[in-house]
Amino acid sequence: MRVSVIVANYNYGYYISRTLTSLISQSMPASEFEIIVVDDCSNDISMKLLEPYLDSIRLLRADKHEGVIAICNEGFRRARGEFVVRVDADDYVHKSLLEIETLFLTENKDFEAVCCDYYKVDDKGNKIGRFDASKEPIACGVMFRRDALIGKGLYQQTCNVWEDRDFVKQFQTYRIPLPLYRYLQHDDSLTHKEGNVAHST
Repeated sequence: MRVSVIVANYNYGYYISRTLTSLISQSMPASEFEIIVVDDCSNDISMKLLEPYLDSIRLLRADKHEGVIAICNEGFRRARGEFVVRVDADDYVHKSLLEIETLFLTENKDFEAVCCDYYKVDDKGNKIGRFDASKEPIACGVMFRRDALIGKGLYQQTCNVWEDRDFVKQFQTYRIPLPLYRYLQHDDSLTHKEGNVAHST
């Protein structure tokens, strides 16, 4: 298994089908990656909407609501891939994200992680703007060597919504200047909810 994609979900049923479709449709062969959806005890329609995807994903569900830090870390620990990448359940990605980032890490052993530029988009997929991941880093869409990620101790429980930028900076990371990630801007985004943690900004 080359890559594990960790999808953290809490009540993002409205968006998660688009997220999973973008991952299942990757140009990388399906046999080379796994999609792990870690659900944080959602109480919306998420479980029903996940049913059509159960043959294509590994679904983990927390026994109680634990917060995004805990469920992301659980996904990282359960990953089987050599590389891991986090995609939030309200975001989506370009079809070549996994193939391009995997190729880079395979050919460049000195780097622990690789990130890409991203578009901020609205609910309808309209592009709001393009962002340079080296100047405005986000935690999502960053592919890590799993051994390096585990070795640095994963996310800390004290990490807040802004500190995931510093988390990425702990790694020897290369930026690919291609906008391969789509970061959705909406009122329910974790960065719009005071007190939530570790979502990209």
